[in-house]
Amino acid sequence: MHIPLNKNFDCIIVGAGIVGLSTAYEYLKKFPTHRICVLEKEQKIFCHQSGRNSGVIHSGIYYKPYTFKAKNCIEGYEHLIKFAKENHIPFQITGKLIVATKKSQIEILNKLYYNGILNGLKNIKLLNTEEALKIEPHCKNVIQALHIPSSGIIDYKLVGLKLLELIKKEGAIIKFKTCVNKIQNHKKEILVSTNKGIIKTKKIILCTGVFSDKFLSNSLKKKFRVFPFKGEYYFLKKSATEYVNGLIYPVPDINFPFLGVHLTKTIDNEVEAGPNAILSLSKEGYGKFSFKWYDFFRIISWKGFWKFARLFWKIGLYEYYRSFSKNEFTRSIKELVPDIKKKDLIIGKNGIRAQIMTNEGKLMDDFLIDENNGIFNVINAPSPAATSAFSIAKNIVNQI
Repeated sequence: MHIPLNKNFDCIIVGAGIVGLSTAYEYLKKFPTHRICVLEKEQKIFCHQSGRNSGVIHSGIYYKPYTFKAKNCIEGYEHLIKFAKENHIPFQITGKLIVATKKSQIEILNKLYYNGILNGLKNIKLLNTEEALKIEPHCKNVIQALHIPSSGIIDYKLVGLKLLELIKKEGAIIKFKTCVNKIQNHKKEILVSTNKGIIKTKKIILCTGVFSDKFLSNSLKKKFRVFPFKGEYYFLKKSATEYVNGLIYPVPDINFPFLGVHLTKTIDNEVEAGPNAILSLSKEGYGKFSFKWYDFFRIISWKGFWKFARLFWKIGLYEYYRSFSKNEFTRSIKELVPDIKKKDLIIGKNGIRAQIMTNEGKLMDDFLIDENNGIFNVINAPSPAATSAFSIAKNIVNQI
């Protein structure tokens, strides 16, 4: 069904992931009489990044103090828990253990601890071996650990379905299988060209994940490009889930905005192992050998990629090696929990994370939202965007 050409809205939101739906929800709370429309190119919500994550409620321990990531994660955490309670969405506060297995990792662990203190986290604690083993008895390689009791788990798909229900109830129009091709500022209105016609709006908010650079303002096109990083998961067999009580993470490499392969209890009482982080050659290709010429060209034609590759090619090759080697993936998991064996790992889901790479070859380690004449573009919102979604949404609506 085509949208009528004369259809007018106060606001259009492009993308029905968790940031898009949270923004629609917060927008309608602020402007209950406004007409809004959510456009989604798929036939349902959460087909990509929002529906393929690990379901973790992040505490904010990793993020540099005073950054947008830190601020939004901590505020978003509170809003998410409140929303889940009000709408009877199951969640658990499991706690998280960040595990150091080498002396060289202790300095970074201490840095994370002080990040947490500055970010206002409560009851976080550095633990010795004996204390850590009381929380996760199977982390037998631990020499020191950081315990974050506020971390938890939730099913973000249930959050999305509830958001969809609530915004529909408040009068939002949802259009699936609707792809935005072009956006034009025209006098005091914005013309949005889609595969189902042209829509007029006063404001537009773009929450398009890996496609956010399609709509960059001219001043930013030469600075940023979105790169898709694929994360691959395994599940533990039921017989091995007893090895994990909550969330077990390695000490991260602070040069990258990725957290390393970890073990995550899910709200369905399963345990996920992963994800790794490999550069995907297709923005929406979840298979092992997915490839798209246009996406590949966008990668190799970006000068920042070659600067990045010169510095980190060894790490990149290792990630690909681990992707194809179950033995190596198992070895990474055994660093955390030695009792887990290769036969305990069952192939699980894959996800793709949108990550900005600058023209200098750096991975942007913060959220980025651009505003240009009524066009709001959520350019960079990787993890912990799901935890932060309500806070990101409130910030956008307050700007409007």
